[in-house]
Amino acid sequence: MVAELCRGVRFDPPVRRAIRTHRLVVPTLEFEDAVSIGNLLGKAALDSSHMVDASVISVALQDAAGVVLTGDKDDLEYLGDQVHTRIRVIGILSGKLLCSASQNYSVRSAK
Repeated sequence: MVAELCRGVRFDPPVRRAIRTHRLVVPTLEFEDAVSIGNLLGKAALDSSHMVDASVISVALQDAAGVVLTGDKDDLEYLGDQVHTRIRVIGILSGKLLCSASQNYSVRSAK
């Protein structure tokens, strides 16, 4: 989520550049998305401090590719397991990809 990366003028340009360079789509969330996110949090028995992670899983469920890149692999895998849908979760740590074949996450590229 862009909100977790943008922290002011000093930090925002690399985020914007990565989104533009890789032609990533940053989805907007509508009311029904918010309802789905809240339902996922309820199903997982998690509080609203996990809202961003639940948002990522919710968006991933809408994408046929269902691939997510994250530095928070464990939490996203747990939430993905709650919906019993194959979302590929790929952990990123210190510039390296850590992929678990049994897990799934979501990145949208512009067409």
